[in-house]
Amino acid sequence: MSISKKISRVKIGEKKVVLIFDNGDKLEITPNVYTEYNFFPGKSLSKKEIDEIKSRNDIDKYISYATNLVSSRVYSKNKMKEKLAKKGANETQIEQVIDVLIKYQLLDDKEVIKDFLEYADYRHYGYNRIKEELFKKGITSNNIEKIKYDEDREYKHASILLKQYEKKYSKYNYSMMKKHIYDSLIRQGYNFDIASRAIEKVSPIDEKKEKELLKIDYQKAKNKYKDKYGQYETIEKIKQYLISKGYRYKDINELKEMK
Repeated sequence: MSISKKISRVKIGEKKVVLIFDNGDKLEITPNVYTEYNFFPGKSLSKKEIDEIKSRNDIDKYISYATNLVSSRVYSKNKMKEKLAKKGANETQIEQVIDVLIKYQLLDDKEVIKDFLEYADYRHYGYNRIKEELFKKGITSNNIEKIKYDEDREYKHASILLKQYEKKYSKYNYSMMKKHIYDSLIRQGYNFDIASRAIEKVSPIDEKKEKELLKIDYQKAKNKYKDKYGQYETIEKIKQYLISKGYRYKDINELKEMK
């Protein structure tokens, strides 16, 4: 037979609420727990209910911490678990907090995904980057894999980035500029096919600019090798250096300084 206790008095303070039972026992709870449960004089609580209230009271600081977090942004269940563990909650407490948050619809993986996809469009992230970032946010692999790959969307955003990267890497010669753009698109999460398609839209080579950059790099190479090697070896070293920098062989050979 379960033994119950009857509340004889409820003493409400600013930081705590005290339940006083008819046998003289007292139970201190937080205002949050008091608000959640319907306590009043004359109400009887079983031992199981009292144990449940004590457990809920023990995790109240973690619930307060969690609700503060979700007040500013949407969290996935896994990410919230990480946060609570770092705060010091044990596995049982974490599950209890998560249950409370889910009960009041404060955790929503689908909403996290929806919000992030809008952000990804704004930042022009590719599909691979989107999946990587969502995984970091604690979204399960199962939910991430539900996001459909849209090739038209990928190409559209890669093309937008292409124009930005052309300006960013304009100080490089044509070949190196294209390489930097391609590498940046891959880092932004685009696959090789999309990056390669986008690169085809790079503006045509500026022959005048290319030759001006070639002369600058030629002079750098000459200063580097002229005192280390003989004349023939120096020319060969300079050629190798310029080729490694992405310059066309015909442009290198046309340099009057190389003749």
